[in-house]
Amino acid sequence: MLSTTILEEDMDSELYSKNISRRFKTYSSDMKDVWESYNFINKYLSHIHSLVKDDTIPPFSVVPLASTDGVENRLDKNKTFGYIDHILKKVNPERSLITAVALTEDFLQDLVKTVYTAYPEKLSGGESKDSPERVNKVIDVILKSEDKGEILEKLIEEKVRGIFYGNPVDFFLKDKKLKLQFGSLFKDNHTRNIEIYSEIIARRNIHAHNGGRVDRKYLRETGDNSVSIGNKIKITEEYLQESIQILRGLAAVAAHSVSERVFSAPPPRGRLFHVYSDFEKRFSDTARNSA
Repeated sequence: MLSTTILEEDMDSELYSKNISRRFKTYSSDMKDVWESYNFINKYLSHIHSLVKDDTIPPFSVVPLASTDGVENRLDKNKTFGYIDHILKKVNPERSLITAVALTEDFLQDLVKTVYTAYPEKLSGGESKDSPERVNKVIDVILKSEDKGEILEKLIEEKVRGIFYGNPVDFFLKDKKLKLQFGSLFKDNHTRNIEIYSEIIARRNIHAHNGGRVDRKYLRETGDNSVSIGNKIKITEEYLQESIQILRGLAAVAAHSVSERVFSAPPPRGRLFHVYSDFEKRFSDTARNSA
């Protein structure tokens, strides 16, 4: 009976690990799409600029947002060039970075949910006692739920929301709080990547909420003394490429660690293995120091 139970637990652990690998494959594909879409827009908008200039294609026309008749307004060349420049310099890079961060946060949240679903006991405790507000939320969740499964699902959602609402680097460094069994993995091997990750999130925030201008929160979170409040920070092609690599790489390390340390599964294969291995070889602290 005991051996049968152990076998069932091993099968469940292997299934969770496979689900993590499948989820990562989808996430990695989405991140690749962000990068390729960014380059597609940049490349072909430059060609469109030339075609409009040479009268090969007409200037841009658009149905006004407040239109009630659906009639398009034809713009002149200069306004068309203005639209192209605006998309290339602001819209395309901003949307690409914001999307890449959102995709990564979604993946990490799913990773946490997978662990807590498999081991609900990890929901309890933490580094500090829960605040009265959180206790009241938990009580409210229990009172409004109809069964144990629904209660567990809502508690997991509440826990995950709390994790990603605070300091983004806590996911990687506050293992006593999350109980994902990272230990000192990221502190010992990915110090520089965590610093870059923190800046990526901070830059995403100012582009999403402050017009790309540096604010006090950005300076506090990054410690960057080379910029001042009010300065605009661009998102260049090189910056976006490195950001996507760092985001995807850290997600791969986290997924690989959870698969091995939490679920005691064999090392993941496929896309997760390839991204993880490449990231460790090129971007870990050891690799950076060697370079």
